[in-house]
Amino acid sequence: DPSSSPLGKGPETLFAGQKLNDNEWHMVKVVRRGKNFQLSVDNVTVEGQMTGAHTRLEFHNIETGIMTERRFISVVPSNFIGHLQGLTVNGVPYLDQCKNGDISYCELNARFGMRHIIADPVTFRTKASYLALATLQAYASMHLFFQFKTTTSDGLLLFNSGDGSDFIVVELVKGWVWTFDWC
Repeated sequence: DPSSSPLGKGPETLFAGQKLNDNEWHMVKVVRRGKNFQLSVDNVTVEGQMTGAHTRLEFHNIETGIMTERRFISVVPSNFIGHLQGLTVNGVPYLDQCKNGDISYCELNARFGMRHIIADPVTFRTKASYLALATLQAYASMHLFFQFKTTTSDGLLLFNSGDGSDFIVVELVKGWVWTFDWC
């Protein structure tokens, strides 16, 4: 059942949405407060709780589209082809900062812009397209928001590795949004 979440040892995994490779915009929101974890796709929310004593997520580089940091992932997600817009972490609009040069580090080989859109998305035209952003501050809570649209059923939407074995992954798998959080 993709709406369930295994709560044993290892990463917390939540699944939401289905058939999201319909080339329509989908809204994704991830909220983490201490051990509580929520994933919302198109305003449908699934909740889970982290195991273990660690409650603070350490942020290093955030990657979208492609994963270059592979320390803790045994199976590397497919690279994302599609459009991503409105990426904010704790209220900071990272895509806007990257586009405007207002961020200390932003490596981009995807393209800004697309026809007939409301906001400026980043377009990942090939499996080699990606966006990497600077290290973020560590937080005990996190609010992540973005919208995406694609016609492919699999692809990495967002990855962050932190100190030690911390990581969070938001991935499209067989048309579902999956999120993995390990601390």
